[in-house]
Amino acid sequence: MKKTKITKGEKRRWIGRVIGAVLLASVIILPGKAMAAVNPLAEMPDKVVSYEGVVLGKGCDYFTPFYKGKFSIKAVSSNPKVASVKAYVFKDKSSKKFGGYEVLKKNYGITKIKVTVKLGGKSYKKTCKYTFKRYVSPIKSLKVGKKEYRNQLEKDYSVKDGGNYLKGKVRLKLKSGYKFISATAYTDSFKSTAITNGKKLPGKTTRLVVVTKNKKDGGVIALEISKVI
Repeated sequence: MKKTKITKGEKRRWIGRVIGAVLLASVIILPGKAMAAVNPLAEMPDKVVSYEGVVLGKGCDYFTPFYKGKFSIKAVSSNPKVASVKAYVFKDKSSKKFGGYEVLKKNYGITKIKVTVKLGGKSYKKTCKYTFKRYVSPIKSLKVGKKEYRNQLEKDYSVKDGGNYLKGKVRLKLKSGYKFISATAYTDSFKSTAITNGKKLPGKTTRLVVVTKNKKDGGVIALEISKVI
């Protein structure tokens, strides 16, 4: 069998490829050894504005990424009369840990939430300013069928409309300075349907929730119209 002669240049290229492959394999097998820990509070907001309104969900305001090894989180409110805060550490099945904190409003006003995370012997700190404001109606006009709810929503974010199901098309106009986020209809069978402007509500709708945002401060305002059950 005839031997193929390899030049010195080709030999150097092959050696370079082998060394590169070995280095790549070592990175894939040991992904965490040469990588610095990512700041667990990097995505935590600097400020939050919260308006009184329909509660859209409960739970933590912020979660850190997953980490292995020693991990702890602490959160403190600078003004406990306005809001308290709780910090949690969670663990998944692979023993990776992550943390989160939950801010609990007590009154209107301002507080600063100071968070400290300890990860692998290093501490990370960040502060978020929370401002809790009273409800302000963003509605210029909200009609369901032929009924206008603007006046009721000026006074309260939650309007009870007798014992009848909500029927007809939803027509919404917002005041200047507000942005539409979503509208959701809920039926008595707990089914939810996204509603766009001009869309007809599904049968047996018991509740309509509209979510908006103040363009200036970013605060979310949620309101509802519901049937008395």
